[in-house]
Amino acid sequence: MEDNLFRLDVAADKLSIGIRTLKRWDREGKIALIELPGGHLRIAESEITRLMGLRSRRNQHAETQPAPEVAQ
Repeated sequence: MEDNLFRLDVAADKLSIGIRTLKRWDREGKIALIELPGGHLRIAESEITRLMGLRSRRNQHAETQPAPEVAQ
């Protein structure tokens, strides 16, 4: 099965993050960007889906935690 490749600006919009964050995550080994022969960077649709899933799980986990008490 072939994975669709997206430009970084499109992926960043889908993930509500910046392009610089995607590049940093690539350097840190958190994601895998693909460099095309012309030097352009792309990200696989499967990576975007994986990251969206991680974000969704984090949000669900945060919603199940009790709200912190506020000192008055």
